Amino acid sequence: MEKDRRSKSLFILGLSILLLGTTLAFAAFSANLRVSSSATVTPNEEDFKLLVSGSNIDPNVNIVNPEIVGDATADDITINNSKNSSSTSINVNFTEPGQSVTYLFYLHNVGQYDAFLNTLTFKNVVDSDSKKICNVVEEGDASLELVNKACEDIELSMDLKQGSQFINFKDSMSFDEIKLKKGYVSSGKVNIIYPEGSDRADGAFNVQFGDIELTYSSAN
Repeated sequence: MEKDRRSKSLFILGLSILLLGTTLAFAAFSANLRVSSSATVTPNEEDFKLLVSGSNIDPNVNIVNPEIVGDATADDITINNSKNSSSTSINVNFTEPGQSVTYLFYLHNVGQYDAFLNTLTFKNVVDSDSKKICNVVEEGDASLELVNKACEDIELSMDLKQGSQFINFKDSMSFDEIKLKKGYVSSGKVNIIYPEGSDRADGAFNVQFGDIELTYSSAN
């Protein structure tokens, strides 16, 4: 009896969203800003604070639910807001082309300064020179040629809210004029897509993407 490989799943593993990395903290200040010969100002790092949330109202909601198209499955993600960064991992299960998963998140500026977006970076997979790596789940269970073709089509992107609309990014970018005012909320989306009409593999394989990093600072 011929082995039915069509029911096997494709996995996307270990995507980390790194928001507000350590490079953000008070980039506009020196360690000690001398105001006069007898006084110094040392900014409090807690005054520059952005939180990633699953809610546009409550900055402390740390669960984000997936928006799923097709028969894909995906876990909720749990956001870890530490001192100067936020991170999470995403796990998605695709079974065929035409499926996608999107995570909508909100970025709250709860600090005392406006926050300027400096860079959006799609990083390489750890210990690799590639932003995406695909591997057969079980050796000999799928054609490497077909896996590579299917792998090429699977997309990772991020949407960032600018004004009243979302702008989609698939590559690293630097920015000059994107500001999140103190007390305000912005939003973004992480999209993982297996487009309709894409190549199919004849067995299960894993897809691993590198991290996405947004870097903010207190001055443009």
